[in-house]
Amino acid sequence: MIKKNALKYLGYLNNQVDQQTDKLLNECLLEIEKLKPKFMYQIFSLEHHPLLIKELNLSLEYSDLIDLFDSCDKVVVIACTLGIELDKLLRYYAIIDMTKMTVMDALASSYIEIKCDEFEEKQNFGKHTFRFCPGYGNVPLEINKKLVNALNCDKHIGLTVQENNLLLPQKSMIGLIGIGDEKLNKHCFSCINLENCIYRKKGQRCYKKD
Repeated sequence: MIKKNALKYLGYLNNQVDQQTDKLLNECLLEIEKLKPKFMYQIFSLEHHPLLIKELNLSLEYSDLIDLFDSCDKVVVIACTLGIELDKLLRYYAIIDMTKMTVMDALASSYIEIKCDEFEEKQNFGKHTFRFCPGYGNVPLEINKKLVNALNCDKHIGLTVQENNLLLPQKSMIGLIGIGDEKLNKHCFSCINLENCIYRKKGQRCYKKD
């Protein structure tokens, strides 16, 4: 699944690649799989009208989240990172082999997404929505800093927020999951590759819509 998703990110819509490309994918995947993702999460209470995280007094009054969390009474703030070593690896390959860097970047995006899904499945969240990350839809990146600070991610998993509100290390994620509803359908706005998605540029999806 990691390779399959990475191929979509790389523009291989039919997942068919030549032998040399497949070999490169396997080599890069071996390096990616040496990385140990770091996770953490915390559960908070939701208030409605207006929508906010009660303990943080953090407004979530955005139409995408209002719709997603309309039947939820709690929210999980979840964070994950592949760490700074991957950033160093990507910078290294950007200097010596841009093709390998591009493949590595795509695999890392797929890897963190799948590992986040696997981690969520192991938690006892009960009925819950899909993961929604700030920066997608009409939810601004600005709330990244408040969420990262609330979880003290810097201390626990080495995750920080840059001045432009993007996460550091590069392959990191912080998202929101509503508890108390079952809006589990795949959604573009929950995808960490939204901004670079070749499918959305063509008016397509990488998944089947029910």
